Amino acid sequence: MFYDINIACITFPAQPSLRSIMKSNILVTIIVSLFLFTASSAALAKGGDDKVKSAHAECPYFFKSSEEFDKKLEQLHQNLKLSAAQEPSWKDWAGKVKESREAWKKSKLDHDAWKNLTVIERLEKRLVLTRERLAHEETNLTAIKAFYAQLTDAQRKTFDEQFPHGYHCDKP
Repeated sequence: MFYDINIACITFPAQPSLRSIMKSNILVTIIVSLFLFTASSAALAKGGDDKVKSAHAECPYFFKSSEEFDKKLEQLHQNLKLSAAQEPSWKDWAGKVKESREAWKKSKLDHDAWKNLTVIERLEKRLVLTRERLAHEETNLTAIKAFYAQLTDAQRKTFDEQFPHGYHCDKP
């Protein structure tokens, strides 16, 4: 048998009802949810994109400057140990890669200029930029095929290992 306990004119039931248990569960859930929301909001406000920055920083193919890019190309050039007959093809390919990189830098979006455009105008501009980048990729592919065809098997292996897999440091 359960008996009510009466202390200072306050009655405590001996066994809580289902309704009071549900109320307390809901209250605990709300408190925990608010805490988690506050903690995650604070973490995002503090620097939510730090992971993206650190992922790029750790990526061997993310170049912060043109100097880093040139240094990486020079390192690849030395590791390939090209013959005199392969040098013109290297210069052609490296020149097109640098040209494509500079064109990509110039085509980066100017966010302030885009703010005043309508949705249709923004989408049209994005489509134009996408077509330009695709044309650069096709030019790069043609140049790299010509260069790759002149490499020996050992050089191809080195080139495959040291050439970037993608723009966001994806690994195969």
